[in-house]
Amino acid sequence: MSAKPSKFEEKKRLKERGLDPKEWSLKEFELKEWQQATRDGTKTLESVRIKAERKLTVKVVDGVAKELEKLNRSKTRQPLKSGEILYEIGIADTHIGSTANGSIEAQAKELCRLCRLVIDRAPSGTVRILFLVGGDVFHFDNLDGLTTRGTRLGDAVGQEYAKVVRFGIASLTHLIDYAAERFKVDVLFVPGNHDRNTMIAVGECLKHVYKKDPRVSIVSSE
Repeated sequence: MSAKPSKFEEKKRLKERGLDPKEWSLKEFELKEWQQATRDGTKTLESVRIKAERKLTVKVVDGVAKELEKLNRSKTRQPLKSGEILYEIGIADTHIGSTANGSIEAQAKELCRLCRLVIDRAPSGTVRILFLVGGDVFHFDNLDGLTTRGTRLGDAVGQEYAKVVRFGIASLTHLIDYAAERFKVDVLFVPGNHDRNTMIAVGECLKHVYKKDPRVSIVSSE
């Protein structure tokens, strides 16, 4: 079933994935049901696939604006002059650690390759790059292969959490260093529903890595 779900169904499915219905809406919804025989008769099983998008509410926009203000103050960034460009690069939903995306090493390598291409295409006049590191860079959030709210992921089975974090941090530091060779770099971390704890920890870690580097400013959003 791919028909538009009811408001109740939409809220239910979003909450199951740790998403606030006030801030998220369903863009795509697919429900498959089938019967399975048991000793007591039959039971109905279901498979649900959704694609959600964040609502551009005043709360969300104001929240990002406040984080950007903190980011600008953290390393006393000067306002852009006429003709100068702030180039924003979004890194989100990479789901490093999902077996559906190949090996962890391959995922990290591809992330770096694609982002370097984007950095190299920064328009003339770019003086600062803003990396908006959004939700679900990491596919799961702990040693048990669960999301932040405890959802067990079949495509996380057998993946090593420490390795996922290691390659994720290595990819981000590589991209920050690569961009900082030519530009001032600001990084804003926004945790997702899969990786909230990990993203907060990685953001705080990178604050210390770059605390003495005047080219780089890190903000970890809670």
